[in-house]
Amino acid sequence: MKVILADTYGFCGGVKKAVNLIYSQLNECEGTNILMEGPIIHNNSIIKDLDSKGVKLLGDNKDLKNKKIVVRAHGITPQKEVQIKNWGGEIVDGTCPIVKASQLKIKKYAQDGYFIVITGDIGHAEVIGLVGYAPESSVVVASTQDLQNKHFPPKTVLISQTTFSKPEFYKIEKELKDICPTLETLCTICSATKDRQDSVKRLADEVDAIIVVGGINSSNTKRLKLAVEDKVPTWLIEDSSEIPKEISKYKTVGVTAGASTPDFIINQVVTALELLPNRDKE
Repeated sequence: MKVILADTYGFCGGVKKAVNLIYSQLNECEGTNILMEGPIIHNNSIIKDLDSKGVKLLGDNKDLKNKKIVVRAHGITPQKEVQIKNWGGEIVDGTCPIVKASQLKIKKYAQDGYFIVITGDIGHAEVIGLVGYAPESSVVVASTQDLQNKHFPPKTVLISQTTFSKPEFYKIEKELKDICPTLETLCTICSATKDRQDSVKRLADEVDAIIVVGGINSSNTKRLKLAVEDKVPTWLIEDSSEIPKEISKYKTVGVTAGASTPDFIINQVVTALELLPNRDKE
């Protein structure tokens, strides 16, 4: 089987920073003294490895004396940060710099009296963190349908989850401007997200099928699948054990990976695919 890798895939800068940060903490203290405020990344292999070293999730633990609380790349609310400090924890901030910049922009706009519309997935960790910087003056919208029958003040600004779909963002912007002509727009979608989506679209023109490698709960990984599943057969898998049997029907298979997928998992998938025999497509 011929396997072609996307030209852009895998760890982004923000995820790499967070992962490197937590492993550097393990070099300084016992894993049992480190807690994660949510999974450091959406990757089961990394989470299992950290668990084996004693690193657990924060959960409902309120006795945080002598504990280091590592904030994942998605960031947290300022209210949660205060709570952790009040419980005696030391915050080790692994927030992606791009997410942090978005948080500070929302804070500034809220202080200036703006209403903030955040495009993103309701309930996503990053979005929860963003809302925390303007809890009384913001709303989250995932699609243009969420704008129906809504009214917004003249001082409204549109901002985005960093891993949101850019085409969907611009659809929302267009409709929101019809509702609120004075709308200000800040497209805060990370270039790494767009680069990976553009790359997998180019890949779809070269292959018969595509495997997307990444966590099933990862927003940016799911969007890679959505970007091409209407062009070629596409599967989302977490590791090589989940490679579908049907893939052997295709002579040329493309591989890409979400921003939370380590290189060693991608390499395992590529190797496993290359060892598969082809059979005639039914």
